[in-house]
Amino acid sequence: MTLSMIGRVTLVSIIWSAVLAPVGYVLIQLMLYKTFDLSPVFVWALVGGAFGLWTSVWIELLPALFAGRHPWLGMAWFTAIGAGAYAAISLLLGAPLFAPTWKEGLLQAAFYSAFMSATIFMVSAVKSESPAQMFSAMCAGFIFQPVLAALKLAPAADLQQCLYGCVCAFLLSAVYDHTARAAYKSAFER
Repeated sequence: MTLSMIGRVTLVSIIWSAVLAPVGYVLIQLMLYKTFDLSPVFVWALVGGAFGLWTSVWIELLPALFAGRHPWLGMAWFTAIGAGAYAAISLLLGAPLFAPTWKEGLLQAAFYSAFMSATIFMVSAVKSESPAQMFSAMCAGFIFQPVLAALKLAPAADLQQCLYGCVCAFLLSAVYDHTARAAYKSAFER
């Protein structure tokens, strides 16, 4: 895929995310409280756009770790990146994320990252890139809310919110995959 196609697909993902995030926010408000306040919709559109950019970048980066003749290096890199990201987010939050102690948190992050890298490696062997992209996006979506919490843009990091991020990223990756196919098709029709 050329850089212009990647840029176009990423832009479409950002736009879709910025549109879908406020709609999701309004629906959740209606289900929970039977009313809704439109004042934070602009903020949610910005957060959605950032989420689209973040997920699109990771959809491209994570499968690239497993390309080539040494996929075990990709697994080692992914595990190191996962543990490093956990440590960085925890330092920004001032406390270990989802764990009572630093040691336990780092061990859980390393185990989770190793498990994810093994799963991505198995998925990346599939002929179509769609499963790998979707799984990569789910990994990115999982850490999005803790990153927002560390930057003081969201409430305290919450496991349920992270799982919501996984689901949203899964849906976004479907949009990304559809727009990528459209970009390929238009490029080959020229």
